[in-house]
Amino acid sequence: MPPDGFFPLNCDGNLKKMLLPHENIVVKKSPVEINLVANESRNYSEILRTKLLWGREHNFGQ
Repeated sequence: MPPDGFFPLNCDGNLKKMLLPHENIVVKKSPVEINLVANESRNYSEILRTKLLWGREHNFGQ
């Protein structure tokens, strides 16, 4: 648990809110469909690494 007791809620790599320890979030499927374009210049692992900030230091919004 972070020292201040809050947990960061990130959406698409952006800090949206700091959650309290017992706060709930609901994730559900959108009724709207979109088409995604494949990026052939990057593989799945590279995209995950970028989106999840693997290999970078985090400050959890501080």
